[in-house]
This record gives sequence, C-alpha cells and structure tokens, in this order.
Amino acid sequence: MPGYQGKAKLLLWEHNLLSEAFISVMACPGIECKKQLLMSLLNPLNKIWTQSEWDEEYMSYTYRLSGLLCDDQFMKTVHLLVKSFEEIKGSKIEHSTGTQEKCSPTSIANYQHSSTFLQLMLTLLLRILHFIHMAWTDQSAYDLPEIIRRAKLMSTMEIFTFLPETNSLPDNDGVDAIRVDAIGTRLREIRETGYNVIGLCANVGRSFFELDSSLFIHALVADISFMEFDHLGKFIELTFIPLVRCCPRECWDKWVLLLLESLFFYCERNFRYAWLSLIHEGRAKVPDFFGDLYGPEDKLKKLEVELVLKFTRSVSLLLRVLASKELNSGLPDLNCPKSDLKSISSSSLMGYLLLHNCFGRFSMYLFGCLVDHQATMEALPFFHALIRLAVATDDERLKQFILNEMLPTIVRFSDRSPQSGISRLRSELSSSNEVSSMDDVVCLGQEIYKVYLHNQASYYDEWRNVDRKTCADGFIDWFNNELKYLHYCASLSAPNIFPKHSVWNWEFNEEFDRYFPTYMEMLHEVDTMNDCLERKLLNGNALLERLNPEFKAKYAINSLQHPHLRIMSRMLRRKVRDVRYRRRTDEIDKCLLQLINLKPYIKQTDCPDDVMDCLEESCHPQSDLWQGYALRAVDVSINLLCNSFDGRLD
Repeated sequence: MPGYQGKAKLLLWEHNLLSEAFISVMACPGIECKKQLLMSLLNPLNKIWTQSEWDEEYMSYTYRLSGLLCDDQFMKTVHLLVKSFEEIKGSKIEHSTGTQEKCSPTSIANYQHSSTFLQLMLTLLLRILHFIHMAWTDQSAYDLPEIIRRAKLMSTMEIFTFLPETNSLPDNDGVDAIRVDAIGTRLREIRETGYNVIGLCANVGRSFFELDSSLFIHALVADISFMEFDHLGKFIELTFIPLVRCCPRECWDKWVLLLLESLFFYCERNFRYAWLSLIHEGRAKVPDFFGDLYGPEDKLKKLEVELVLKFTRSVSLLLRVLASKELNSGLPDLNCPKSDLKSISSSSLMGYLLLHNCFGRFSMYLFGCLVDHQATMEALPFFHALIRLAVATDDERLKQFILNEMLPTIVRFSDRSPQSGISRLRSELSSSNEVSSMDDVVCLGQEIYKVYLHNQASYYDEWRNVDRKTCADGFIDWFNNELKYLHYCASLSAPNIFPKHSVWNWEFNEEFDRYFPTYMEMLHEVDTMNDCLERKLLNGNALLERLNPEFKAKYAINSLQHPHLRIMSRMLRRKVRDVRYRRRTDEIDKCLLQLINLKPYIKQTDCPDDVMDCLEESCHPQSDLWQGYALRAVDVSINLLCNSFDGRLD
C-alpha cells in the first residue's frame, strides 16, 4: 500500500480495491450465482462513505473534494463502477442525445426485484452523485484547483451539439488538456449514467418505491438548487420522468411531491428572469446556471439561447408526462359535473399536485412564453388538463392564470408585429414546424374562449339586440379585437410621469396593469392586520388562518406554499416593522407627556435613575417593554427639552 498513510488514505485504497473487485465480478459469466458476493462488496463500499475520517478528509469542505476528483485511479474506478450498475439494469445510455435505449433483460433479472440489492446499489450511487454534484456548488468556484474548473466546462463535443460551427477550446494556460478532457468526461458520464440507472430502477416497479425515499430526497433534492440548466435537463429526462411515470398512487406523497416541489421552486425562481431578459434584452441573464461558458460574444449569446431552450423543452416534456392519461384517469371532461380538487386528486396526478400547490406560482415563463414551438407542443396537453381542472373545480387561482396569463400569451403568440418581444424572438427561432404549433395554440385559445368568454359575449349581444354568434365566429371577433388592442398598447408613448432616464417597455406596463389589482388586494388584506404583533402573524399558519375567507377562496389559498402567501409574508414583515416603530413612538410620547406633568418639574441636574423612579410611580407600567420606552423618554427630556427650556419642562 505505497502512498497510503492515515485512516482516510487507507479508506481510499480500500474503496478502489472493492470497486475493482465489483467490476471484475460483473465481468464474469454466470452472474446470477453471485448475487450474495456483489452484496458483500456493496456493504463495505457504502460503509466507507459514512466514515467520519472519509467525510473529514474528502467531503467536509469543497476544497477537499480535489483529493478525490484529482485522483485518477479513484475517478476511473468510480466511473467503471457506475457503468456496471447500468449494465445490471440491462440498458445503455446515449450521452450525446440524452435518450434511453432499452435492451433485453440480462441473466440477472432474477434479482432485479431484490429490495436489499437495490437499496445497497442505489445508496452507494446516490452518495457518489452527491459527491459529483458538490463540485458545482457556488463555493467550488473558489475552492477547487484550475484543472477541475476547466474539466467542468462544457466540452467541445457538447457545445458542437448546440453550435455546429464552434470547434475551439479556451487557451490551455499550461493546464494539461488531455487530463482536463479525461476528468471532464468522467464527471459528465458518472453523472448522466447515474441518472439513467435511477430512472431504469424505477421501471422495476413497486419494489423500488418501497425503498427508503428519505435518502433519495436528501441526496437529489438538496442538489437541485445549484445545478446548471444542462445538468438538470438531463436529470429530468433520465430520472424524473421515469420516476413520475412509474410511481404508484400511494407513493406520490413520498416520492413525486417532494421531488417536484423542489424542481418547480427552482423553475419559478430562475425561469422568469431567464425568459424575461431573453425576450426583452436578447440575453438570458442567469449566468450561474449556464456554467462558465467561453467564446466570442455572439456565440455566447447563441449558446445561452440554446441552453435555455433545451432546458425549457425538458421541463415541458415532464409537464406532458404529468398530464398523461395514464396518470390522470380521474380527470373530468369539460362537460362533467362540478367536483372538488380533493376527490379528483385520488385518481389524477395533476389534481394531486395542484391540491398540494406543488407548482408554486403559475407563470407562462415556465413554458417559455410559447416562444419555442417544440416546448409549446410538449406543454399543450398540460394546458388542456389545467383547463379541465379549472372548469371541474371552479378553482379561482387556475381561472385567473388561464384568463390573465395563458390567454394573453396566446394572443401575443399570434401577433406578428415587431413591437412584441415574443414575436421578435419567435421569428429568430422560427422553424418548419411553426405553422402546426400555431394552429394548435390558437385552438387552445378557442377552447378557453368557449369555456369562459362565449356565454358572456352572447349575453352582451342579446342586451344589444344583436344576433347571437356561434362560438367560432365569436372567438374570431374577440381574437381580432384583442390583437387590435395589443397594437394600440404598443403604439402608446411613455407617460409624462415615467422617469426620463429609464427605457419604456409597453409590455412591462401591460403585464403590470394585469397584476396590479391582485397586488392591491393582497396589500389591503395585510393592511387590515393591525393586530400583527399580538397574533404573531409572521408564523405562516397564523397568517393563513387570519386571511379573509372570501380572499382565500378567490385565490385558492389553502397551503403555506401558495405564492400569494409568500408575497404577503414579505408585506407583513414590513408592516410589523412599521407597527413596532409606531408603537414605540406612541409609548415614548406617552412617557414624555407623563414627564411633562410630573411635579416637581424635572431639572437638568436631576439623576436619570431618580426620574425613572418617579415616572414608574406615576405610570404603573403593564408592559415588559415599558422600561426601554421610558429610558428613551427620560433621555430626550433631560438632554433636549431641559436644554431648550433652561432646566424646566412647562
């Protein structure tokens, strides 16, 4: 064991030895007879990752990751080990495209349903993946050596899939390019193969979902927040989609809900700004989620666009699965009787996720504002499912999203005027499939019109003594009027009160006008909570209970995860600070009034402690905070008022 000194180094040597043994056993024929042997190797491998010496030496801080990341023997054996896990599942991964290609079952299919083996294998895999993910944390940018930072960059081959004309790497600056490429390849393949293995294991069936989900949630969910778009997109396609598709109904709470909550929180936080800046400024200004890109400015811009598009398509593909018929057998048709979300959720994954507010704040930025035809086509089943749920449950929150965000975006989608940011970006990304996607999106708009607006328009026609129009004709007229209004808004100049040094954007103003009434309602609701200090409303549950029932019903606020509740919590924190300040000011004023009326009058030469004693006898304080208010009042009276009035208050 030359070169190995100390407990941690011995553990590293043992890990390499056990990994090589596992790989060798996997290479031997007749593997069905060696299940017990493989398990006996997985047990100590898992144990190594739990040792305090291992954690202290290699995992406790990001700068210590390099002890493993730069160890070629360790990385090579881990790479082969994870590959052997994939072989056990009888599948290969095509790394260049992210697609899965299932092969026929191997001779070890007899123990694919072994929960013990699955638990051991997946536990080790999750620990390895978490270790790899740690190399992408924020701190790693400063703590890891240059060779690892270079290895984390997108390879030329990866960039070539987005931009075929790109064929250059950044300058080596003395860094070993061959070794950088080897480390980068291993990092990428360990990660993607690991994702694929988990997805393939989900196809095993119920035995997979009977495993302890807490380890998966901790290892996978904790790492989502700092994943780059490209990483998380592959994670969605290779792991999330198989997990969602195969998860039994009774396991949704332990698996699907917790995984998707973190994913959609990530999307809510990053998609809005990425697409907002891309549509209106031409750059998706979320550099932390692109990785350290390199190259000329024009190619960087193209690469950012492609990365955002690819990630949006991955999310839309997941949304299509969430809305699939197989997972939503209980989703009512548009003409079915009304129902409640809780009863629908028993046989509809969409209903279940909405019941638990898994999606956070719905926004069309989650779908790329329909800019990309491929993402749009993937997301269409999800939109139709939302409409069916909104109609079946009379859910006000869904209805407002459909009418105030989805429908206006559909109108902008069909607008060809150059004033629209969506229209400009769509023209840059146009493709041969655009016509079919446009027809389908317009049909979606017609469905929304039929459900929510046609009867309203018909009543208006009757009131005007005008012949009632068919739904199709009514939609065409309504749609054309909306386009005219959109063009009118685009033609307006900035109002006089708009700051001269700022750039006027009519689309921002139009979106603000739609959102402003909702914001004012939230503000009014918080403004009525003058008892916020006594009721301790900063506690989320207390705030939820305190809301006006009509307000809660209107916006379907039924859990702490509702986005409006998060906004109102921030409003309430500002209100609490204001109430505390005003209360403190009022109490100090009361104390000052008492000091003014004290007999004998206060003199500048009086001892503050004596003044406090007199004030306390006069006030008989009831509050624990009174002493602080009184001290401030005494300080003001002696140091300011007494100076102004020659030592006497009158």
